[in-house]
Amino acid sequence: MISEAIRSADSEQTICFLLSEYVETLRLSGKLPEHLTALPIIGLRDIKSRFDKLLAEMEIRIRLPGLSAYEVVEALSVFDIAINRLVQFLVEGCDQGGAKNPSHPQVGAISTRLTRH
Repeated sequence: MISEAIRSADSEQTICFLLSEYVETLRLSGKLPEHLTALPIIGLRDIKSRFDKLLAEMEIRIRLPGLSAYEVVEALSVFDIAINRLVQFLVEGCDQGGAKNPSHPQVGAISTRLTRH
């Protein structure tokens, strides 16, 4: 449900709100470390930073016996959808400004940074 809500969100603020609500449920469950569930969530850079931290957390959980990676995999999926949606807003904004999607310098730079791990 959260994934579909983020996919259909119409603004960065809506995505941050939805992610904040999702992260709050994770925080209350205690299934992820506090540094991953701190609020507020502020924009694309913060979301990408949390995604990277979730990747590191997944690597830890995969290697240590007795730790479930399920919650981390689920959170990675939700954050990935949010990142893709926010980048889509950037691309659409560039289109409206007359620039071509991947060739626009800002979109190209952001897309490159987001795909590096």
